[in-house]
Amino acid sequence: MSLLNSKINKIIIFDIFLFLLGIAGIYHLVQRAGFNPDDDLELIVSEKGKLVIEKIHNSDLEYHLQVGDTILAVNIYPVTSTDEIEMILDSYSIGSPAVLLISRSGIPLAKTVTLPAFYSLFYIFIALSVGCAFFFLGFFVLLKRPDEPAARIFHWVSVFAAMIIMTTWVRDTLKR
Repeated sequence: MSLLNSKINKIIIFDIFLFLLGIAGIYHLVQRAGFNPDDDLELIVSEKGKLVIEKIHNSDLEYHLQVGDTILAVNIYPVTSTDEIEMILDSYSIGSPAVLLISRSGIPLAKTVTLPAFYSLFYIFIALSVGCAFFFLGFFVLLKRPDEPAARIFHWVSVFAAMIIMTTWVRDTLKR
C-alpha cells in the first residue's frame, strides 16, 4: 500500500508542475498581441491572394488603416495569410509598435500601429475556468479512487485536456 501512496505522491508533484505550467500559459495569453478578427480587423484574401481589410472594429486602428487597404508586409515580412500575420506578431507584446506596409489605391504606404491585445478578458477567463475545471476534476477523481486504473486514466486525460486548453495559444517570446 505504501508503494501505491508513493506513486500517487509522485503524480501529485507532477500535477503541481503541470498546473504551474498551465498558469504560465494563461499568463502568455494575457500578454499576446495581435489583430483579433472579432475585436480589431477582419481580413479577407482577395482573388489575387492579397490580404484586404474588410472591416475595422478597433477605433485606434481606424486612424491608420482604411477598409479596402491591402496588407503587403508586417515588420518587413511579406504576408499572404492571417496565419502569417499571427506568427510574425507572436513575439511582440501588447503596446509594441508594428509597421504595416499597405497598399491604398495602388500606392504603397508604411503605417506604424500599436498592437492591441489579441484575446479579450472574457476569453482568457473562460480558458482559465475551463482549464482549471478539467484539471481539478481529474485531480479529485485520482484522490478519491487512487487504486482504480480507470480513475488514473480519467485523471491523465483530464489533466492533459486542461494543459491543451491553458497552453495551446501561448506567445512565442523568441525575438526574431
